[in-house]
Amino acid sequence: MQTNILGSGLVTEQYPGPRTRVAPGSKITIKFSRRFY
Repeated sequence: MQTNILGSGLVTEQYPGPRTRVAPGSKITIKFSRRFY
Protein backbone atom coordinates (compact mmCIF):
# COMPACT_ATOMS: atom_id res chain seq x y z
CA MET A 1 0.00 0.00 0.00
CA GLN A 2 2.85 2.34 0.82
CA THR A 3 4.33 1.70 -2.62
CA ASN A 4 1.06 2.72 -4.23
CA ILE A 5 0.95 5.98 -2.28
CA LEU A 6 4.57 6.77 -3.15
CA GLY A 7 4.03 5.83 -6.79
CA SER A 8 0.88 7.93 -7.10
CA GLY A 9 2.76 10.86 -5.52
CA LEU A 10 5.56 10.59 -8.05
CA VAL A 11 3.10 10.37 -10.91
CA THR A 12 1.17 13.34 -9.54
CA GLU A 13 4.38 15.37 -9.50
CA GLN A 14 5.20 14.37 -13.07
CA TYR A 15 1.66 14.63 -14.41
CA PRO A 16 -0.42 16.75 -12.02
CA GLY A 17 -2.65 17.96 -14.87
CA PRO A 18 -4.24 14.68 -16.07
CA ARG A 19 -4.76 13.45 -12.53
CA THR A 20 -6.62 16.59 -11.48
CA ARG A 21 -8.53 16.63 -14.77
CA VAL A 22 -9.57 12.96 -14.84
CA ALA A 23 -10.37 11.35 -11.49
CA PRO A 24 -10.55 7.74 -12.84
CA GLY A 25 -7.21 8.34 -14.56
CA SER A 26 -5.55 8.20 -11.15
CA LYS A 27 -6.26 4.46 -11.07
CA ILE A 28 -4.42 4.03 -14.38
CA THR A 29 -1.49 6.11 -13.12
CA ILE A 30 -1.29 3.95 -10.00
CA LYS A 31 -1.14 0.84 -12.21
CA PHE A 32 1.63 2.40 -14.29
CA SER A 33 3.58 3.47 -11.20
CA ARG A 34 3.22 -0.04 -9.82
CA ARG A 35 4.70 -1.40 -13.04
CA PHE A 36 7.71 0.88 -12.69
CA TYR A 37 8.29 -0.45 -9.18
